[in-house]
Amino acid sequence: MKTLRMTIVVAIAACMLAAVFAAPSFAVKEPVIFGKFHAKILGQTISPTSQGQTKGHGSISEMRIGPYKFTGEKKNNPKTHQLEFGPICEKELTSKGLVSEEVSETFEQAMYFKKCIGYRKLGGGLEEPVIASFVIGVKFASNFSAELGEPEVEIHGKGPLVIKAKKSFCEVTIPEQFIPLQAEEHPEKEFESASYTNEEETLEGGKAKKYEGGVEKKLDIEMLFKKIHANVKTSPQCHYTKEENGENEGLFNPDTGEVEYKSGLLEAELEEITLKKGSVWFEPAA
Repeated sequence: MKTLRMTIVVAIAACMLAAVFAAPSFAVKEPVIFGKFHAKILGQTISPTSQGQTKGHGSISEMRIGPYKFTGEKKNNPKTHQLEFGPICEKELTSKGLVSEEVSETFEQAMYFKKCIGYRKLGGGLEEPVIASFVIGVKFASNFSAELGEPEVEIHGKGPLVIKAKKSFCEVTIPEQFIPLQAEEHPEKEFESASYTNEEETLEGGKAKKYEGGVEKKLDIEMLFKKIHANVKTSPQCHYTKEENGENEGLFNPDTGEVEYKSGLLEAELEEITLKKGSVWFEPAA
C-alpha cells in the first residue's frame, strides 16, 4: 500500500539569482510527532541485525470480521431462560513481535486468535456456529492509528490474513489496510484507533542489574478497530444470498466474484507486552 509521489521542478536559469535575493523565505514545515516507541536492552544495541523479541497477552471484548460475529458459545440457561455467552475465544489472545530500532514511530505485533467461536447468518432467522484460529499482523503508529498486514515474525502453519473456520466452506481474507482508512493519506493527524500506556516493575537482586535503574518497563495497548474490510470468495459451497436489512450485510462484487464486507470490528487489549531481557514503552510527545 505504498504510494510513489514524484515532484518535478523546472528552473529558469535567468531568474535564479533574482529569486535568491527577492523571494521571501519560507519556514520548513516540521513533521508532526505524537510520540515514540522505545526499546532498551542493556549491553546490546538494537538494530536490524540484532533485533529484540517482544511478546504480550490480552483479551477480546468484541469481534466481527466478514460474515462472522464472534460472541463465544451461545447457551440457554434452563433456570433463567436467558441466553448466555462463553468467552469469545477459548484460548487467551497472545502476541509476539520483533523490534529493530531503539526509537521508532511504529510498533509491530502478530496477534494470535485461537479457537474463536462465532456465528454466520444463514437467512430466515437461522445461523451456524464456526470455530476459527488465525493470525493478524498489526503495525501500531504513534499517531494512534494502525495498519493491518502480514506479520513481521514468521508464522508456522496456515498463511496469515486468512480465516478458514471449521464447519464453514467460506474462506475470509483480510486485505492489507489502514485503520482508519484516512490514516494512510493523513499521517500528520491524530486518531483514536489505539492508545498506549506503560507499566513499570521494580526488580530486586541479580535480575535488577539487567535492567536500567532496576526497573522493567512494559507496554499496554488498547485498540478499537472499526470498519475492518474483509472479502469472501464465493463458490458452489459458499454462495451469496442477499438479505434485506441483514445484520453485517456484505455486498457482492460481480467483477471479482467476492462478497465485500466493510463493517468489521475489533475491540481488544494487549497487556504487559515485554521485551526479552529489556524494556519497551511509549513516550508521548511533550
